[in-house]
Amino acid sequence: MKIFVKGKYRQSIFSTDQGYHIGILKLTDTNSEIFSDFIGKTITFTGYFHELNLDDQYLFYGEEVEHPKYGLQFQVSEYERVKPEDRDGIIAFLSSDLFHGIGEKQAASIVDVLGKDTLNKILEDKNNLLLVPKLSQKKIDLIYQTLTKYEESYQMIVYLTELGFSMKDALSIYNTYKGHTLEKIEHNIYQLIDDIPDINFSKVDEISSKLGISYDDERRIKAVIVYIMKKMVFEKGDTYLQKEDIYDQVYHYLQFSIREEDFSIYLHELMNEDKIVIFEEDYYLKEEYEAEREIVYKFSLLLNRPKQKQEKSLEFLETLEKENHIHYNEKQKEAIQKALEENLLIITGGPGTGKTTIIKAILMLYKQMYDYTDEEMHQNLKLLAPTGRASKRMSESTNYPATTIHRFLKWNKENNSFSVNEWNKDPGKFFILDETSMIDTVLLSNLLKGI
Repeated sequence: MKIFVKGKYRQSIFSTDQGYHIGILKLTDTNSEIFSDFIGKTITFTGYFHELNLDDQYLFYGEEVEHPKYGLQFQVSEYERVKPEDRDGIIAFLSSDLFHGIGEKQAASIVDVLGKDTLNKILEDKNNLLLVPKLSQKKIDLIYQTLTKYEESYQMIVYLTELGFSMKDALSIYNTYKGHTLEKIEHNIYQLIDDIPDINFSKVDEISSKLGISYDDERRIKAVIVYIMKKMVFEKGDTYLQKEDIYDQVYHYLQFSIREEDFSIYLHELMNEDKIVIFEEDYYLKEEYEAEREIVYKFSLLLNRPKQKQEKSLEFLETLEKENHIHYNEKQKEAIQKALEENLLIITGGPGTGKTTIIKAILMLYKQMYDYTDEEMHQNLKLLAPTGRASKRMSESTNYPATTIHRFLKWNKENNSFSVNEWNKDPGKFFILDETSMIDTVLLSNLLKGI
């Protein structure tokens, strides 16, 4: 049995652009033993919603949860909007902010003429509103269009959740396509994977059969090829793949063979659709290909710039050794000096070979050579790492703030975008990246765009 709570939406506590809401519901009915004592009182609810209108009636399905900080809440997994059925409720609905320009008096006259089935009669035929005295054609159109849009958007969310999408995914899909949602899904449901972050192949492939898409449908096979390529790139760490390897993995997934000429056609169609790149005998995902080109281009720029020769670096380094009672070996000295002269430098070494010691020396020397204040160091110096743990360790060892690359680039998790980018670059002058073997191609490309 589904647990439900029913009531009037009274207040928003928190909401996001992606449809997540925390709000207050005045409870009128429930089958929950825990919430039964709250009938006539308010409760807190959380969940994803397409639209919530104050003072509208809702039926929420979900579960009772005990938040460690905020206490008892109702976590909504699906919901229904309860149309007002009594006279006062329909009048309040039609005179709400949803219907601009319709006052309480005019709403009352509409209900008096059309009765308790007012809303359904308007949806069936807007000309039923012609029966209402002193109601202009402009307002008739407004009421009908608003009510139709109100109903259609909700019904589409219901349709998507009934297909098998979560409420969060259903909202993402509807907010992306709006009135074209059904058209997009019927044309090619696999397009959702490319258009909407967090919509994964497995979920779409599972739902596609409900729409009558056969196991050997061309749209499915092409989606499988891209899915397999992404999986192989992630697992192998390669940016490009070989045709025969892709075919083997696709065959293994589909469990049926594809003629070689048909497979080649699919690959070239995917190339024409800008999803993959074929370069000689190598096959790339478009995003990986462009990221790799960006990295090569930016590294080439750095490597071709004149070096910043530091005449006094050795003298400064020797002073540094004396002041800190430390002795650097020749390899370490070379790394420290080159870090301040080269435009791009990679320092490698196994555990315990002194990489952290080198970073500390580089920073001390950098500050000394440019005679920077602490404030100027904070402005010009950026210490970055791929993980929170690595950035914390870096900060603790150097006494300078370090951060993750995602935080530095101001990553928006909801739409997988970065606020620091090629149009909004960070002004930092000197960057040290730790644990670079853990940084993937696309992230490194985005970092280079933003600096």
